Amino acid sequence: MEILEKIIMKHSLNPFVSQLTENTDLVEDLEIDSLGLVDIIVCIEEELNVSLPDDFLILDNLRSYSKIVDKVQELLCGGKESV
Repeated sequence: MEILEKIIMKHSLNPFVSQLTENTDLVEDLEIDSLGLVDIIVCIEEELNVSLPDDFLILDNLRSYSKIVDKVQELLCGGKESV
């Protein structure tokens, strides 16, 4: 999803990564810290008008670009609603 890629890349501290893949690790590859991850979540929720469920908001899920994309697509396509 292009909008997610823009949001995430805006927070990247690694100038050598210019494109995300499904295997991109936001912490290791993009050098995004915990505050950056929180800001990414807030931006995603505001831009896409979704609410990521609390049980998804753990570091192992937030490190992975593909897990974030999958969860947002699930929410946008009427999948499991967050509480």
